[in-house]
Amino acid sequence: MKITRSQIAAMDSPYAVSAFNGAQGIYAMAASELNEKCLAFSANGELLETPWEDQGGTMNLCQLDGEGSFLAVQEFYKNFHSQTAGIVRAIRAGDGWETRRIADLPFVHRICVRQVEDDPYVIACTISDDKQNAADWSKPGQVYIGKVPKDFSQPLELSPLIEGIYKNHGLFSGALDGKEAILITGQEGVFRIDVPETESRAWTFEKILDREVSDVTVIDIDGDGFDELITIEGFHGDTIAVNKRVDGQWRIVYRYPVKLAHALWSGNVLGEPAVLVGYRGANGALVMLTFGGWRDGDLLMDVSAIDEHEGPTNIAVIPGDKVVRVFCCSGSKNRVMHYRLEDDA
Repeated sequence: MKITRSQIAAMDSPYAVSAFNGAQGIYAMAASELNEKCLAFSANGELLETPWEDQGGTMNLCQLDGEGSFLAVQEFYKNFHSQTAGIVRAIRAGDGWETRRIADLPFVHRICVRQVEDDPYVIACTISDDKQNAADWSKPGQVYIGKVPKDFSQPLELSPLIEGIYKNHGLFSGALDGKEAILITGQEGVFRIDVPETESRAWTFEKILDREVSDVTVIDIDGDGFDELITIEGFHGDTIAVNKRVDGQWRIVYRYPVKLAHALWSGNVLGEPAVLVGYRGANGALVMLTFGGWRDGDLLMDVSAIDEHEGPTNIAVIPGDKVVRVFCCSGSKNRVMHYRLEDDA
């Protein structure tokens, strides 16, 4: 695999990065956990525009509609200074952008948007109800659901769905076993939220893993037709685990050691299922894991280094048949990196 690395922006404490699919194609946005710029880039890493100049505390950016509107967490600052955190909505206004806060939600850390019939719903997760300092985990977080109002000026009304999740950190939005689902992680384990097919049906959830997990993603990594759960074990933990159903129960079949893992993504990379992992400790690497076969009942994985010493906080991926583009917020070097992955044949 040929890897082309490039710095595409300098930014203090870049944190959130997401891929968007708009009228002009697929692009990415990155923002900081300080009061800094939000930047939009083409798939190839060229700067397109600046949605805002000096807002921040951005933990998440997620697309709202096909017109380019998006939602973002703001005022969740470094070291959990997040009592004033909330959700903002950004829409195009002439040649620029207008942002408006639509929900006050202290310590909101992760959000995603899912469509139910014709309406977008926000799933919002707080990492805690309150914190006196960074080490205070005495109060759990919650998961909230709310329908985004069509009127840009109206607030977002949120209702609690899951209460009492300590260190409520990770959110995966996609599908599990062919069914639309959202996975939430915390000290209590991994919770699956099923996305209802119609607005008349209730949002439901169940716990599917009963141990502390920081982040989770889903992929059929071994190609047998059944999904695996890829987890960061423990809060900002030191192990990447592949969980496979064995006799109807999730079992860890592979472990990969890391240090302070934070970025996690899975999908198709150049024709094969892959997992990308970024960790902030040790050599601060971004690595790719792919299926390496089975031996005596043990799963084998091939590990390739994409980069080192960047300390990824989060990554976004734009897949392609011949070229895959990865955007990485470098927590170690205060910059946004762009990686172009392609076959070297």
